[in-house]
Amino acid sequence: MLNGMLLLYLSGCAVCDWKTGKIPNRWIILWLGLLGAEAAWRGAGWQQSAWLALRVPAGALCIGIALFPLFLFRMTGAGDIKMISLVVGALGLRDGCEVIFCGLAAAAAWSFIYMVRKRMFMKRIVYFLNFIRTLLLAGTFEPYYLRDRDGKEAGFCLAPFTLCGFALWLAAGGGF
Repeated sequence: MLNGMLLLYLSGCAVCDWKTGKIPNRWIILWLGLLGAEAAWRGAGWQQSAWLALRVPAGALCIGIALFPLFLFRMTGAGDIKMISLVVGALGLRDGCEVIFCGLAAAAAWSFIYMVRKRMFMKRIVYFLNFIRTLLLAGTFEPYYLRDRDGKEAGFCLAPFTLCGFALWLAAGGGF
């Protein structure tokens, strides 16, 4: 049941991200409650059910805090962090990280092909190295991605790749 719920959740995230470039907070909050209720329903006994219901939001909060610097540096959006946090909170750290790894691997492969086809691979590598150099030497940073400066083609939607990573994880036998 959990895998089906996560499939619906990630599908909705992917559609919203693809169409609008954002994942609505109300969508994430709805699924936070649904996945928390599912965790409680799976639990045995009242006291364990209450703890399991809190496990999903507590896990999501911890992962969200750990990933927050990526948002500060504008390397990813807040909706992406919340989406990833909820997946890890629902699946647990090991399985959640496997899903996210599969999604990021798919995103990296697609990004590499896209940047090579658009002839901007070296430009983005040089920009990334300059970003790291400025951050380490000067202790200051410019946001990594700004739509006005970098153009729309330098950014992409992460949610469809997270959905792809979840599908790959399921196909590889995860969650069974």
